[in-house]
Amino acid sequence: MRTKDGGKTWNLQQKLQDHYLTDMCFISKDTAVIVGYGNIFKSNDGGETWYITQVLPVKDGSGNQYRGFNYVSFINKTIGFAFGQELIWKTADGGKTWKEVFLGYDSFMGNIGSMHFTDALHGLAFADTVSFQTSNGGDTWQEKLYPNNQFTANYFFTSLHGYIGATGTFSNIQETFDGGNSWNNKYQN
Repeated sequence: MRTKDGGKTWNLQQKLQDHYLTDMCFISKDTAVIVGYGNIFKSNDGGETWYITQVLPVKDGSGNQYRGFNYVSFINKTIGFAFGQELIWKTADGGKTWKEVFLGYDSFMGNIGSMHFTDALHGLAFADTVSFQTSNGGDTWQEKLYPNNQFTANYFFTSLHGYIGATGTFSNIQETFDGGNSWNNKYQN
């Protein structure tokens, strides 16, 4: 759907797929990316038309059922990430092509629900019960910590200083000054 009058009226553009579409990111006024279960779509004309840029395989290289994307985020006009059910894919050309950079197999890890980059190289991705860190622009990801909570929010001011919010046995807010190597509890319910 698309609006040209601030949301007063909406027009159906085109049916993209029969499965769920889960997130959208506008890189510029005219360039947008949509992710969902099975595909990544891109528009270069402000959402007037869409085309598939990536089709997820049905099974991964190990023969396991492939998971879908829930979120998409760009750190600039060319570098972006599609992420979700234990997977992260990256684009370095504004969404024209994508490559898998992380695929997890831990059912306790859960959904990768948020990601934050403090610069072009340093970022954190938060799954339900674990986080991952990159220091090379998202080409590789390393497991960062093992909390007993589910991450619900995060924000980093620098590559070292940031906050996470989590729910679980206790809701809490934690702060780090060393990029997530250690955390200080700021609030607990």
